[in-house]
Amino acid sequence: MIQQLAHQTDSTAREILAISREAWQTEAALIGICPDQFPPLAETLTDILTTDNRFYGFLIHNRVAAVIEVEAEPEGYLIARLVVSNQFSRQGIATQLLRYIKTRYSELQVTTATDNIPAVTLYQKQGFSITGTTRCPRTSLSLVHFTL
Repeated sequence: MIQQLAHQTDSTAREILAISREAWQTEAALIGICPDQFPPLAETLTDILTTDNRFYGFLIHNRVAAVIEVEAEPEGYLIARLVVSNQFSRQGIATQLLRYIKTRYSELQVTTATDNIPAVTLYQKQGFSITGTTRCPRTSLSLVHFTL
């Protein structure tokens, strides 16, 4: 079941942060970057509690198994996070969250590491088009940008 999450509550924000950190540590290893150089892992609980972004969760047995975060941008909406707990990865949950978001938001944008082949493949399969690549100035990490 997918539902909007009340990310301003402490317990929900902690759940979002825990799943995100787990997924981002896995991603850092996948793309070959040291975790302390991977910008998403610097996120804090306060960042989640105070953002105006919207969070949607995929719930299994009333527990959050995956999260997608949507941020309003001047030219549409940015998918700021799409993370799945390692326990539930490779089960199509990210695909279901993307499909859900695609029915509610238009002009979507997303960025991921160029070397994150599973994410790049997922976005392409969901109809996103590559609009360019850049390098993260802090880490020299290659990033690929998509729009839908």
